[in-house]
Amino acid sequence: MENKNISAIKFENISFSYPGEKECLNDISFNINSGEKVLLLGKNGSGKSTISKLIDGILKPNSGDIYIFNNKMNDDNAPTLREDIGLIFQNPDEQFICSTVKEEIAFGLENRCVDPKDMKDIILDCAKKVSMENYLESEPSNLSGGQKQRVALAAFIALSPKILILDEATAMLDPKGKKDVENIIVQMKKENKDLTIIKISHEMEDFDLYDRIIIVKDNKIFFNDVPSKLNLEIINDAKINIPFYFEIVKQLNSKVNGLSSVKSSLDLMELLCQLKLKN
Repeated sequence: MENKNISAIKFENISFSYPGEKECLNDISFNINSGEKVLLLGKNGSGKSTISKLIDGILKPNSGDIYIFNNKMNDDNAPTLREDIGLIFQNPDEQFICSTVKEEIAFGLENRCVDPKDMKDIILDCAKKVSMENYLESEPSNLSGGQKQRVALAAFIALSPKILILDEATAMLDPKGKKDVENIIVQMKKENKDLTIIKISHEMEDFDLYDRIIIVKDNKIFFNDVPSKLNLEIINDAKINIPFYFEIVKQLNSKVNGLSSVKSSLDLMELLCQLKLKN
């Protein structure tokens, strides 16, 4: 059962600015409970990625407090608290440091001093979960974008953190690559109901699959509620990109059977192909 009453991440009056620049975040507060799946939206430059780096302890706020599972983050405990957090970037090349997929998955395990006897089985199991077991000896730099993100997810799975942050992690992928990554995340969530997931994006793809949506605008929290409370006026005001498939579905309205099952551009593509075959 999901721990809806246990706070996984809490921001209290957080402000932050990069050296020599204007304030990036201005007195923001929000709470994300354990087990929640949250979509963090905002246009480019709104401060979304800064929030992810503050959660992970890469950056420190100028003022305010951050709590991870009710523990206040500070210089002394930040390294320990980060062990509960997995952060995957838009370009996984930025976080790859090893020469093979196997070594990349093993890197975090080695840092945790996992017994080498146990590593082989853990690495293979994690690689199988993301369908990369046949690429363990491959160089990450030679993989496709979708395969690289799968390796990043495998490295995360191996460490079993409690919080997964996807910072524009599917932005560079084609529709199939995005769907593959989403399916892996769905499976991870099925296996661990208490896993807290935060997807950071400037697009609303699959927005209705999340428990809650947080929108950042003008350095502040602009919207923080369930997807059903989101409307076109809020979306336009926040300058969020509406997915192309969403616009097409809106235009087709109820003229085509099966539109209710369309939750992504890939779903729409498959539906249109089915209609073409029927006709």
